[in-house]
Amino acid sequence: MLNRELQYMLSNWTEELAESLSKSSSVFLALFSTEKELLYANSNFKQLIKDNNPTESLLNPSFDTILSLNSLESPLFSGYVTIGDSHGINNSILADVFRKGNQILIIGGIDAQQLIRQNEIMLNLNREISDLQRELIKEKRELENANEELTATNEELDRVNTSKDRFLSILAHDLKAPFNSILGFLYVLSENLRNYDIEKTEEYIKLVYNSSKNVYDLLGDLLTYTRAQSSGFPFEPEIIDLKGLIDEIADITEAGRNAKAISFYNEVNAKTEVFADIFMLKTILRNLISNAIKFTNQYGMIKVSSIKQGDFESITVSDNGVGMDTKTLSELFDTSKKFTSEGTAGEQGTGLGLLLCKEFTERHGGQISAKSERQKGSHFTIIIPSKK
Repeated sequence: MLNRELQYMLSNWTEELAESLSKSSSVFLALFSTEKELLYANSNFKQLIKDNNPTESLLNPSFDTILSLNSLESPLFSGYVTIGDSHGINNSILADVFRKGNQILIIGGIDAQQLIRQNEIMLNLNREISDLQRELIKEKRELENANEELTATNEELDRVNTSKDRFLSILAHDLKAPFNSILGFLYVLSENLRNYDIEKTEEYIKLVYNSSKNVYDLLGDLLTYTRAQSSGFPFEPEIIDLKGLIDEIADITEAGRNAKAISFYNEVNAKTEVFADIFMLKTILRNLISNAIKFTNQYGMIKVSSIKQGDFESITVSDNGVGMDTKTLSELFDTSKKFTSEGTAGEQGTGLGLLLCKEFTERHGGQISAKSERQKGSHFTIIIPSKK
């Protein structure tokens, strides 16, 4: 009854229905003869069969299977019809198959539930692709960062290697020069020993001694510096009485100060403590105070002071000696520059002491700096932890 009523209602719309079915993007329509001839197919169905033989494109059920079905039933078949070929991509549509006389009609469409499932699959697939894209972008950024770090590390390694090459070149020169002097003095002495009086002989022996001591000091500094560079020094920080340590170093350097009548003032407050490696801190302060003595004239002055800065102590060694120009000041801690210098009384130096000061200060997580002007003295400051 319903079909007849529907047929009656749609009888005036056959042209519109035919046009709509031929253009529909969701309806698949094909009309075959029982002689396996394709009488009509809308655009959707043509896309499925492509250039293949139309009846052979019906894979399941096959066209022969459809012909064998009971022609009295209407529809002959209702379900999924698979269309395609054995070598390519196959598609299944939900369709009804009808037969009237020598004609077979296949009409079907997209299964809504199947479409929903496919959409869900595509949605999940798109999410996975998005996740993979984000992961790839993340990994790309990490790789770029790693490459940047590697490039920076290589550049720093090149800089350090170049700096060390220059450093070794300078060091070789400064090791060789004193030996040239020693050999020269000894040669002159050996050739003229019987001709020189005691005073002349003592003069040459003193020159040999001073040159030998310079070499010994240089080798000592070099050994300490090399061990520091190779992490050969254990780092064992402890609580240290700063004022007491400076008094101890003042006693060690007293002879050098007395030779120039230099006044020394320990202005560090009593009970001031720092958290440092005792050997490293001694080395730092001894070098800074020895440098101050070296570059201070007779009757000059040296003082050591400190001030607390949060969890750190800022320690300054000041003198009113000859000072430095801007260029010298900028190259103080540069291993690639010439580091030997001569004091106000002709004292020889290596410059390694300041490099040790920098190395040991940085091992404490601190920093070292210097301020100076020509003929106005120098101020060397180290900042190290004041507590654990």
